[in-house]
Amino acid sequence: MKRKKSELIEEEIEQETEPETEPEEIPEEEPDQEEWTEKDERKLLEDGPDLGSKALIGGIKLAVKVLCVMAVAALFAVGIRRAYQFGYSIFAESTTEAEPGKEISIRVYEDTTFREIGSTLQDYGIIEDKNVFVVQAKLYETELLPGTYVISSTMTVEDILTMLSTPPEETGEGEAS
Repeated sequence: MKRKKSELIEEEIEQETEPETEPEEIPEEEPDQEEWTEKDERKLLEDGPDLGSKALIGGIKLAVKVLCVMAVAALFAVGIRRAYQFGYSIFAESTTEAEPGKEISIRVYEDTTFREIGSTLQDYGIIEDKNVFVVQAKLYETELLPGTYVISSTMTVEDILTMLSTPPEETGEGEAS
């Protein structure tokens, strides 16, 4: 079939005047919640936690670090306080009881140590801390002399150490060791 020349010209004019259109982009469909697949789950695991999870983990780590620092500071403060009290008690002149107090008789042998005497005196309530007694004995460079001593809870540790380093009066009454 032959076309007329005029029809061909009209067709060419129409083609020139019609704007060229780009092919339409087909929008990607988002998967429905119901269509969750193992592939999507693997992709989520590969991507790692989202920003909210990272912030939560960071906050927890920070809180743990702050709690650790606070615990160390508290232990440090308690340790300083105890060290101060121990040091103070070494140089403080104190007794465990006011007059009349109580008295015990204690026997010291050649091989008796200050730690043993301190334990005995602490057990009977004559002194408060056997460790302070031992430190004071070393500080005052006390030398134990064997014998029987009558020690009172109204005496200071320095008085007791002075007594233990002087020859005792031998009585032989009610001994405790």
